[in-house]
Amino acid sequence: MRNLYVSVHDIVDLILRTGDLDSRIFNRSTMQMGTKMHLQYQREHAHSGYQSEVDLNVTWVKDDVSIHIAGRADGMIIEDDRIIIEEIKTTVADLKTFHAQHEAWHIGQALMYAWMYCQTEAMPLIQVDLVYVHQVNQETLKKTYTFTPDDMERDIQGILDEYLAFYAIMFQHHDDVVSELATLPFPFKTFRFGQRDLAKYAFAIAKNGGRLYVEAPTGIGKTMSTLFPLVKQLGKDVEKVFYFTAKNSGKQAAVDAIETIRLHVPSLSYLVITAKDQASFCPKGKVNPDDCLYARGYYDRLKDALLDVLEHERALTLDTIQAYGEKHRIDPFELSLDLSLYVDVVIADYNYLFDPTAYLRRFFETNASRYVVLVDEAHNLVERSREMYSATLDGTSLKTLKKALKGTYSKPLKSAVTSLIKQWDKLIEVDTMPSVIDPPKTLLNRLEAFLVQAQADMKSMQASLPDTAMDIYFKCLRFSRMSELYDHHYAYVLNADKDERTLTLLCLDSSHHVQRIHQALKGIIYFSATLSPMSYYVPMLGATETDPILQLPSPFAKENFKLMIASRVQTTLKKRASTIHEITLYLEQFIQGKMGNYLFFFPSYQYLDDVYRAFHHDETMNVHVQAQGMSLDEKQAFLNAFTSQPQQTTIGFAVLGGVFSEGIDLVSDRLIGVAIISVGLPGLSFQRDLITDYFSKQGRHGFQFAYGYPAMNKVLQALGRVIRSESDRGVALLLDSRFLHEDYTPIFSRYVDYEVVLTPDECSHVVHAFFKKD
Repeated sequence: MRNLYVSVHDIVDLILRTGDLDSRIFNRSTMQMGTKMHLQYQREHAHSGYQSEVDLNVTWVKDDVSIHIAGRADGMIIEDDRIIIEEIKTTVADLKTFHAQHEAWHIGQALMYAWMYCQTEAMPLIQVDLVYVHQVNQETLKKTYTFTPDDMERDIQGILDEYLAFYAIMFQHHDDVVSELATLPFPFKTFRFGQRDLAKYAFAIAKNGGRLYVEAPTGIGKTMSTLFPLVKQLGKDVEKVFYFTAKNSGKQAAVDAIETIRLHVPSLSYLVITAKDQASFCPKGKVNPDDCLYARGYYDRLKDALLDVLEHERALTLDTIQAYGEKHRIDPFELSLDLSLYVDVVIADYNYLFDPTAYLRRFFETNASRYVVLVDEAHNLVERSREMYSATLDGTSLKTLKKALKGTYSKPLKSAVTSLIKQWDKLIEVDTMPSVIDPPKTLLNRLEAFLVQAQADMKSMQASLPDTAMDIYFKCLRFSRMSELYDHHYAYVLNADKDERTLTLLCLDSSHHVQRIHQALKGIIYFSATLSPMSYYVPMLGATETDPILQLPSPFAKENFKLMIASRVQTTLKKRASTIHEITLYLEQFIQGKMGNYLFFFPSYQYLDDVYRAFHHDETMNVHVQAQGMSLDEKQAFLNAFTSQPQQTTIGFAVLGGVFSEGIDLVSDRLIGVAIISVGLPGLSFQRDLITDYFSKQGRHGFQFAYGYPAMNKVLQALGRVIRSESDRGVALLLDSRFLHEDYTPIFSRYVDYEVVLTPDECSHVVHAFFKKD
């Protein structure tokens, strides 16, 4: 017997939904506003016998298929001779038009809930009430329909039969994958040191569920060690595998691993979700039928496009999805999200799981109990998730918004913006900045009023706001949505920077949000080369005391790496200007020990530039400097300069914590040394001081949580660039006396053997002696 787990939305959206993509009507703002108005309507119309938010579950069996269907009815009334299902829809569109466009879809959804209830309780009459509420003027429209049990059964059976007919291709795909997986060997002839242990732990998560936190050094093969056992369980204990990462290099590593597995399992399908601004054919922020022909009639053509892709493709990368988007005249970004329901492995950025404004709602708000998630480079998620749950608003943007909306926009919209700005001006009338303020409830109400009215204007005018106004609209939308999460883990911070005033909703600790996400999943594995100290990263990633932790030692010979610490060098902000000459002498002598490729890492672009201008280099050296805002091509050109078998010394000046200090693989002699200048502490700031105070009050080391540990991780990541394989040999130089302080012992739990150097000449001698052994 086949088992298929779906939601009511999965079925009716595919079979009954027609019409356009329209982000002016269907977006997270209208959905969240809709939730509020649902609750308000339900409270106002509640009476004896009325049930709201009724969870329903049913299993429908046909032939050899069991479809397990879950859903939640907005309202339900059980009477002696009938069941009444109430389906509430809120919108900024004209109610009559909205109802006419989506009537069949909405009736089908409500009728499905009635049918689910009647599987256990027979009713002689079925009534469906479609209730439409306008989000701006609060007007309502109610449409009532009645069905006999036979009518209902006929309609629902037709929907389910059509869904099964569509799903036949997926059943065949499932059979092919399970058959090929049965004989899948580990893709490589042998396991690397530690790789088998990691694979065993990952298999246990796939089998039994739970959470796992892994620190495993670069080169051990973490991507394959975690993906292989999870993929192996597809069709058994696991329905779908998600691979989330922070960088494109992480996505490519996952793709490479999946392609290696597909050599043995060619039917295995995967999808890479690319950022909307790169994947979509629609103009920025204008996903609607008036501005984008690829949004027009999207749902009319979606099912044919899905069938076409699923019949012919298994590797769904950006180029492939865009080709099918062009073929079927539908937006490829939205197509990728719809395709994600039907593939085995989804590869995407962190935000599609963790960001409350971007996560894959279709997966993680329903039944995710058969999904297993991998989180690559998990050390990045602590700071990244804090940013995901924070938001900022500024006065300049609001005043720019007012100018951008001059002209044909409605008086209510202009009035909403004026009212918002007046409240903003009142809010910033404080004597001391930066400062923490109470939740600005009146401002938030004005902000919500602007958002709702803007959506109504865009729909009524059949056009988006001007580009500048759309950017600010999305900024306001994010701030409004984040404000709904405010609790003791947050602070509203009012700040002044020259003439600019900003209001930041600062998330001090996002671990509770991360932990909440865990609860919906079967299993999740966090892994990184640097999760030290574990006492910081593991709790910040939502772990409980009973969650397993796996720390694997380096598989590489210790004698292949030489670490030096220049213990007399001072690189604090006060000392930097006076020690630049000393720094350059160390760096110049560091590269004298052997011709080759080196990277120098600095805590800021300003410091990098200061040292670069003082650094002496000649025509025998090839020097490259990381610049702010480099394009992908420029970044690749920077890396391409580090060639194998170099004929001259190549030096890269780069920023610690930037794109070149983690996630890059310059194997063998493409990189033989790194120098790290300063301990990389973030600049002192009011906001980080708030984080310090927050954790100090919990009895933790607040300064280290806010400043020290994030900096330490950047150092460890940069050190990890040197040794990437068994044959690599290299050196590293840490330039700062603070590295010998006890706060930095987590670094040296990884690198036990190091040598203190007291002069630049001594540094050169150590490097020369190390490579002389080659």
